[in-house]
Amino acid sequence: MRLAIITPAYNEAMNLPALYERLVQVLTPMRVDWEWLVIDDHSRDETFDVIEHLALRDPRVSGIRLSRNSGSHAAIACGLHQVT
Repeated sequence: MRLAIITPAYNEAMNLPALYERLVQVLTPMRVDWEWLVIDDHSRDETFDVIEHLALRDPRVSGIRLSRNSGSHAAIACGLHQVT
């Protein structure tokens, strides 16, 4: 079984690294197979750059950038279609 965490993000460049560290801290001792998919809802800051950087460091992390701001519900729906 694999746990998928889907996070919609809009202008969250400053917060994503802290969330990543917390996910690793909580999930590692659980010995669960997990993936984290971050859906960038067309942020105006460096959110997607941060996602790409995290994904290069950890293959469990991936991201998608929406072509326009669509809202968190659309971002979550996108994520549900993409997780493994």
